[in-house]
Formats: sequence, C-alpha cells, structure tokens
Amino acid sequence: MKYLCDEPHWEIEGNPDFALFFSNLSGLIDGPAILAISGSSLDNNVKDYLDQIKVSPANDTRCEPHFLGPDGYHLQLTVESLDGLAQLSEHHAEPEIADHMIVYRDSNVLLEWYDAGSNPIWICREIEKERVKNFGRAVHCEIKAVNEVV
Repeated sequence: MKYLCDEPHWEIEGNPDFALFFSNLSGLIDGPAILAISGSSLDNNVKDYLDQIKVSPANDTRCEPHFLGPDGYHLQLTVESLDGLAQLSEHHAEPEIADHMIVYRDSNVLLEWYDAGSNPIWICREIEKERVKNFGRAVHCEIKAVNEVV
C-alpha cells in the first residue's frame, strides 16, 4: 500500500484542534469528496451521528473497510457533515471522534491523518498551495512541502 508520505506532498505540522480541522476542511478540498474516519474509542454519540450520515465506500480506493478497521465510516464531505463533526469535537476528546482520517475522491487520496492529533497531516500535492496555506493558517499550524521521499 502506498501512502501520501511515500510521494511528494504537503505536510501540516502541529496538531490542530479537531473542531478547527473540521470547520475548515471544506475550504481545503474543492469539489465532491469522501471523508473516511476510523477509531477504536469512538463515543456512542459520535457513532450514532456517523451511522446517520455514512455512505457506502468507493470500490476503487485504498480506503477500503478493512483498511480502516471494523469501525470505519465513509461520509460525504459536506459543510453539514463537517459542522456536525466540529460540534461533536467541542464536547468530546479526540480519540472519541477519530483515530485516523482520510479524504478521497474516486481512487485519489487527497488527505491522510493517521493517529490524528499526534501525527502530521499529509495532503496531496495536487491541492493548490494557496488552499493549503489558507488551511494551515485557519488551523494555526505550519505547512511545508515535502519533495523528496526516502
């Protein structure tokens, strides 16, 4: 399996507040996309919300249910779904919201955040630099371009 970190990518350094992350994600991702979330300690209120808005995962992506684990959810990336997650984030600890998050469109992964809240966010280089810079400012984190991968 290939990850965004295995190729040139943008990296958001620091650990943005989940509410800020969800509130600003639609400004980073242009057009329709899917947000995949998994977690081993999701709160029941969070699970209930995700169950209400989940969609079937795309067949042509590396975000398959087994990759996210048994508790993986796929959601349309909409202002409404993100607002709901931002509101939940204000009342729950990060592990109760998500351990891992991936945004994809068709078979293209646009964003990966593994061990969310602890590791950097990796963003596909196809996303415009200005959008990434604006997102970094909005979530109070630094961005860097990672050009070489070992």
